[in-house]
Amino acid sequence: AGLLASQMHPHLYGNHEEHGIFLEEKFYHHYFVFRRFPFTSLLDKLSHFDTLNSRDQKRLLYVFERVIRKVAYYRGEDRIWLTKENEDVSFYHALFKSFPYAKPLFLVRDHKDMLSSYIALSRESTLTKTGIDKSLSIEWHKANVKFRRRECARFVDFYNWVSSNETWNAVLLNCSNLTSNVFESMLQLYQDLQIDMSEERTRWLLDLTNTQKTRTYTVSDLSDKDIIGFDEFANLVRTSQQKGLRNGNGNS
Repeated sequence: AGLLASQMHPHLYGNHEEHGIFLEEKFYHHYFVFRRFPFTSLLDKLSHFDTLNSRDQKRLLYVFERVIRKVAYYRGEDRIWLTKENEDVSFYHALFKSFPYAKPLFLVRDHKDMLSSYIALSRESTLTKTGIDKSLSIEWHKANVKFRRRECARFVDFYNWVSSNETWNAVLLNCSNLTSNVFESMLQLYQDLQIDMSEERTRWLLDLTNTQKTRTYTVSDLSDKDIIGFDEFANLVRTSQQKGLRNGNGNS
């Protein structure tokens, strides 16, 4: 299984995939599966944790927790486990309840840029995995927009719930601030997490800041209707951007 997974999603240059890959390969229940089987009628059934019955939810969380604990036991050495999920709010809501001592980090991006980038990525990923070009499919495009709109609304609700409890000390980051000045943003994050930054990490982040400036992005065209319904998420993005500017790490 591990060999098959490495062929499906090779890890290059230290760029490790998030646990969505694990959920896709182990349980066939994640938005990523939709990129292999791009049928719009399947999207909601494949991508929402809270549509599973209670038994399957518990099993999925149990297996995922075992994986984390096993890796921590054999390779932990007091390291921090950083996991990422940007597809299913209901899953990381449940995950957060399973790991109540976790530190929640929220990274937000301008909804127009986020939506355009996501659709372009999904289109190219679907083409690569299936040979099917969905660029002319209006139904597929609308399904993706609807999916992102709903997840953004649920994201805001989840953030408000977490940030209302001061003991969790939720950290809110802005993508524009982060990508325009990686080092300053990460330095602030390290301070928020009360982690010392090594000289080696400092040099690496400074180099990454320069490299980031040369990146190019693939985008997808959006209509005026596509970007309707993201108001609350847009407000959260503005809040994160202002926070970054106050900390001196924004160039937007």
